[in-house]
Amino acid sequence: MLKKQPVQQAIEPFFSRAKVTPPIGSQFEVQRQAVLAHINASTQPVVLMQAPAGFGKTTLMRQLYAEARGRGEIAAWLTLDESDNDVARFLVTFAAAMESVKLEAPLPRPTRNAEIALWITDQIAAVTRPFTIFIDDLEAVHDPTVAQLIEQGFDIIRSPVRLIVGARSVPDLGLDRMRAKGALLEVGVNWLRFSEQEAREFLSRRGSEAMSERDVARLLGRTEGW
Repeated sequence: MLKKQPVQQAIEPFFSRAKVTPPIGSQFEVQRQAVLAHINASTQPVVLMQAPAGFGKTTLMRQLYAEARGRGEIAAWLTLDESDNDVARFLVTFAAAMESVKLEAPLPRPTRNAEIALWITDQIAAVTRPFTIFIDDLEAVHDPTVAQLIEQGFDIIRSPVRLIVGARSVPDLGLDRMRAKGALLEVGVNWLRFSEQEAREFLSRRGSEAMSERDVARLLGRTEGW
């Protein structure tokens, strides 16, 4: 008599919970009031922060996240890295970010990749109150399938859901189409640079209060605002 083989269960890809949690801020952090107000006053469903490393994209995203949570809104966070070029890992991590918040009618998450993608779409479509999804370090993604999933996500975002993305560089992902529709707010280097007031506050927090306005202006010029 043949021995009955045990049914093998699908092994879910491992991911770090830190990927779905905003990073901890610094004691020297300056509240970016002007750019925060600019983003909060805008109506585009997708916000793209694109700038080189060191311009404070993650800091600004974390401040927006804190503001959204402070208003009682739903906010989910996802930090991407090289491991997210594996489709299964990306989908499981994204699903975990969705499960980290309290949605109106949460559905049990499936295990197959295609079904997880549909589950995420259905969860987003069912939202009836303000919900912001934060995706940081988008430049880590270069797998075509994962990039296509993200592009499809850009297309389905509608009010009251908003997507805020931080990246050093971004593949096309249909951005020209979104610009043409007026669905994309771009926050680049010019918005992310410190103003003189912000620079003075930052230096003051670090114990450099004695710098003259001229010195601060010279420092801003040399560092290009960051």
